[in-house]
Amino acid sequence: MSIKDKIKRARLAERDVPLCLDGALVAEIEAADRELQRLSQQPSADSLDGGGELREVAERIEALRSAMADSTVEFRLRAIPGNRWQAFLDQHPPRRDGDGNVVARDRALGVNIDEFFPALVRRCLVSPVLDDEDWTALFGSDEVDGALSDRQCDQLFDVAWAINRKEVDVPFSLAASRILRTSESE
Repeated sequence: MSIKDKIKRARLAERDVPLCLDGALVAEIEAADRELQRLSQQPSADSLDGGGELREVAERIEALRSAMADSTVEFRLRAIPGNRWQAFLDQHPPRRDGDGNVVARDRALGVNIDEFFPALVRRCLVSPVLDDEDWTALFGSDEVDGALSDRQCDQLFDVAWAINRKEVDVPFSLAASRILRTSESE
């Protein structure tokens, strides 16, 4: 394939960030798992009945895991074209203190950190399509608490930064490697 063909086929880096929007399910799964561990370590007078209870808790865990999967949203982010990156940075200049010095929090990246990363995610988001109300519901505002934890926000921020500022590497798939190794040895 010629360089012209490769350039025509070029696409910006994209990554998915799966986030569970019902984090309370984690505690429910952990509690059910502790119950399962407790039950599995108890000698049961009637092993058939004890086994039924074990199965019931195991099924509850799987139902909760399924609910967690149903509550997970895949956020697809795409890099900003290189020729537009600097203009985007310029829209978020670092804050300055009373002496005119860049505040410590903004110094490392040279942008207003508090505004830059939410704007970066918003600029890079391909799907799902979100309106202003959705953004406020997820990230919050001065008046409204957001649905995302600080860690979930950081996951989005980290990926948005990485697709724009880090190398595009070929991802390694351990699962695919195992399958191919297994089928080659047969």
